[in-house]
Amino acid sequence: MAACSGPRDIAVRVTVPDLEGTESPASGVPVVAVPYDRDSVVAALEAAQATPRPHTAALDSLFARFRGPFIDHFRSSQAVTAVRDSLARGLSDSAALLAAIRRAEVTRAALDTARDVLASGDSLRADVRSWENSTYSSFDSVVKALAERSRRKPVVDTTDATGRAELRLPASESDWWVTARSWDVTDPNTSWTWSVRVEGDSVELNGRNGRRRPRY
Repeated sequence: MAACSGPRDIAVRVTVPDLEGTESPASGVPVVAVPYDRDSVVAALEAAQATPRPHTAALDSLFARFRGPFIDHFRSSQAVTAVRDSLARGLSDSAALLAAIRRAEVTRAALDTARDVLASGDSLRADVRSWENSTYSSFDSVVKALAERSRRKPVVDTTDATGRAELRLPASESDWWVTARSWDVTDPNTSWTWSVRVEGDSVELNGRNGRRRPRY
């Protein structure tokens, strides 16, 4: 970022793809401006670890088996709501509502089965958490040192109902990055993360510049 004579207001907008792939506002997401690239710090700590993250292939397979039933039930639940609304307006009938409810019951049963399968990976996830606790144990001290070296503190805001937040950054000749983490509406076992360098007076965080990460 070029040097400036005073603080700068940076507009941030966070959107995530919905089930149809349409970018939709993500509300209630904490966004943080920091004087370092968080992804680079994480990558360095992972590279220094003697062993790779364990069980990724097995957990990825379990997540993939869960995602289909999750999406099917999400859609069927939405369909029940839509038919109920249509019925209240006199645009549908009780038979259509009954059919939608029965469909939701079928997808609910499939989702419950998928949850049982996913639970079989709990011990694998425990191993991953142990690996992460070891790998990232120095993360806080590393980023604290980077912030102290730059003499800049993180700046935080939370997105509103339209997915927007505003960060007032102190005057500086050095770079800033905006970081955030949001849910993935298509899969509860993944999340969207960003570490985007600030260029100009606005930052867009979306499915094109974010990383969709499994929540091991």
